[in-house]
Amino acid sequence: MKQSFGRPFHMEKEKVFIAYGEAAGIIDVWGCGKAKARLGASRGIMVVKRRPTEKVIEEAKKEGIEIVVTEGKPKEEAKRLAERIKTEEGKEVRVGKIEEIADRSMMYDVC
Repeated sequence: MKQSFGRPFHMEKEKVFIAYGEAAGIIDVWGCGKAKARLGASRGIMVVKRRPTEKVIEEAKKEGIEIVVTEGKPKEEAKRLAERIKTEEGKEVRVGKIEEIADRSMMYDVC
């Protein structure tokens, strides 16, 4: 006899987001940490061209955000990384600019 617990079994793919840009600051890290929670992502990655300061790296560790520094173009590296995660790990990946994911628009509010 088959036992049912009332709900159908549904498994979602694990989510990962990758943010790319020239550089990352503490505000960006905090924004990506909030985005990670909002999206329900298991992993957050920032791909940047310039190496961040030690303070930013420490804050990223606290927020659970990985930082990848690339010699090439951050956008291209982010896309390569996303494709690798999709194919090798089978996870759902979202890629976007740091400005979009971290929502830097708050910094430019004149109020």
